[in-house]
Amino acid sequence: MITDKIKNLGNYAHLNAVKQFLDAHPDPLENGKYIIDDRCFLNVMEYETKEDKGLYEGHKKYIDLQMLISGEECIRVQNIADCTIAVEYDAQKDAAFYTAEHYMNCYLDGSNFVYLTPEDLHNCCVAENGKSVKVKKYVFKIAI
Repeated sequence: MITDKIKNLGNYAHLNAVKQFLDAHPDPLENGKYIIDDRCFLNVMEYETKEDKGLYEGHKKYIDLQMLISGEECIRVQNIADCTIAVEYDAQKDAAFYTAEHYMNCYLDGSNFVYLTPEDLHNCCVAENGKSVKVKKYVFKIAI
């Protein structure tokens, strides 16, 4: 997992396509899917944060780079080695779900991003301090 300020994306050469896309699209995009190149696409979504759903999602085909355009949310992260499988991997959805007893909180507030590898299981959309808020989120999916 990497977490950093969005303004520092240029420090990560392997994220040039993401930075260039954001530079070319400074205004918030409509919800939907945007193809960036043959190795990367973007999902734009809006939702209300909620209580912890208890399951941690993992991927095999894509790395997630997540950032908020508005609102705030907590993402709970745990290494796959410390989790127990709850729902087997679905290759079509590129997702499996796990349970975890311990986790690290990562807070997104519109100024930062989180970069999640297949080892970084994540429980997203969690309301910070239990207060539900509407968020607009960009999730870049980067092929491994």
